[in-house]
Amino acid sequence: MRTDKFKLLNRIKDLYENKNINIIKWLKQEKNEKINDLSDILISYDFQAGTYINYYKENKQARFNSIRRLAKVIDDISVECSSILDCGVGEATDLVPLLESVNRHFDVIGGFDLSWSRIKYAQNFIQNEYKGKSEISLFVGDMFNIPCLDNSFDIVFTRHALEPNRGKEKELLSELFRVTNKYLILIEPAYELASDEARKRMDEHGYIQNLYSSAKELGLNVVLWDLYGTSEVELNPSGLMIIEKNPNNKPALGGWRCPVTGTKLYKKADAYYSSESLLAYPVLGDVPLLTEDNAVVATKFDVFYDNKK
Repeated sequence: MRTDKFKLLNRIKDLYENKNINIIKWLKQEKNEKINDLSDILISYDFQAGTYINYYKENKQARFNSIRRLAKVIDDISVECSSILDCGVGEATDLVPLLESVNRHFDVIGGFDLSWSRIKYAQNFIQNEYKGKSEISLFVGDMFNIPCLDNSFDIVFTRHALEPNRGKEKELLSELFRVTNKYLILIEPAYELASDEARKRMDEHGYIQNLYSSAKELGLNVVLWDLYGTSEVELNPSGLMIIEKNPNNKPALGGWRCPVTGTKLYKKADAYYSSESLLAYPVLGDVPLLTEDNAVVATKFDVFYDNKK
């Protein structure tokens, strides 16, 4: 991640608040880049934090309508699924309506985003809007290096979370598939199925393309690829892709891993720690920071916190 851009945060704040700039576009021009960098995406989404909940409140019924097909897809899965992960959860304005709409119960519910601010808004949103009994675990994570064990969630889904990552489709699909136990469900820009006008807009924003062909080249079992049917932005039509992994797998119950070494993480004190990697990941405002950039070398962590909560 290009942290040199973090030096521009105050300047971006002024431009965003007073001139309503497109942050990703501005950063690309400022650094003379052609593709969206991960730090561009992080900065942009973090500044936008809170706006998604405002949009939800003004368009609540439309959001529930737009999530209806995804809920039906999940309800129609014929095998037991006890866990679900929302990759790119944002402010949970898709996750909560989905949980309220499905007829299934999930014992384990997870969600992550690259932006700490969005996760904090999501926590507040869940507290105010979610009526279910299962705990929802939210954390900061990188979709290219998800801090979850292999096959850790029965259902993994995204909704326009892969969107700004053109050229990295195979990397994302491979990582999402890794943590999937049974079904990977993607609602993402359908470049291949879009009009010329919509494609032009997607090109300008650097949205993903060739998602289907990338999945096929990776040898993934795509059982459905079609227009989603409901898009809140006319020139950004959504596609629905369902990838089946192994529906006969035993139900998964989550589990965290170190994003540097892949070893299992355990919650100790105010951190997540791997005794094998000797790395700790802090918790900021009740939000675990489970990205490689947040790793803390803590070789003596067990000396002070072994068997302590």
